[in-house]
Amino acid sequence: MGGRVPGLQYATEEEVGSRGVFARAVGTSIHPLEFGAVLVGILPLAIAAAMSNGFRRGSPVQIRWWLSASLSMVVCLISVSRSAIIGLVVAILACLPAMAKRERRIVLVGGVLAAGAVAVLVPGMATTVIAMFTGASDDPSTQSRSEALARVPEFLSASPVLGAGFGTFLPRYYIFDNQWVLTLVELGVAGTVALAGIFGTGMWSAVTAARSSHRREAAGTGQAQAAEIGPALAASVLTLAVLYAFFDAFSFPMSVGLLFLLTGLSAALYRMTEPRQEKGEQVREGRPEVPVETPSARADS
Repeated sequence: MGGRVPGLQYATEEEVGSRGVFARAVGTSIHPLEFGAVLVGILPLAIAAAMSNGFRRGSPVQIRWWLSASLSMVVCLISVSRSAIIGLVVAILACLPAMAKRERRIVLVGGVLAAGAVAVLVPGMATTVIAMFTGASDDPSTQSRSEALARVPEFLSASPVLGAGFGTFLPRYYIFDNQWVLTLVELGVAGTVALAGIFGTGMWSAVTAARSSHRREAAGTGQAQAAEIGPALAASVLTLAVLYAFFDAFSFPMSVGLLFLLTGLSAALYRMTEPRQEKGEQVREGRPEVPVETPSARADS
């Protein structure tokens, strides 16, 4: 089939990345790092959907919402990727503040059970994961990152404010494995502040929308969906912000596309909750409406 159907080719052993005795999951992404980032980036949304039965509180519990969240956790654990596991921990911790005590226990206990199940059902996985962190200093990828970071002052000295130019350091020539550092070198301090502003604005929009939705829901004029989706979007954006420190995210289409998708959804949710309209309504309630005289009314008089 690989030689007959266009686009299908046989994968050689060199094309399949591995760590220890396990192959690293890639899916439809370009690299395992991108696969893990996308997976944990949408995990908070999957957890929120499972907790609220598809963002519909009070509806009957449906197992299908839990399947996506559970499978995402398991795949992250067996992805044999340090960044994916770190992102998994960050995603879960970022979801906890918006949850009730009962929901927090469910997520924490479920995460522990998933880790235990993987350790028991996949022999050697636990020792491989532990070795990834305990032996990180001897790992070639860690050494490569350390050498790249050591040369940052040299690259940044020419133009610290605006950088060397976007796209200057292509992955085929030089790999930082840290999008924040890469942005600092290519776009300088100004570009790094702008990137931080994208993450910060996305999280602020999602949190503000959730708070506005809570106020409207308490007044009987809001919808509960925004209150559920807002914290999940903020947690997803925060997770990506942390993971961007572990690989050159802008070199991969899925990871950078997910960032702008999540921030766009956060902005859309903010606009849908109309927090500024609430202030306008309060002002109008305190002032009597003044009739506007139209040209036709003047003609009639």
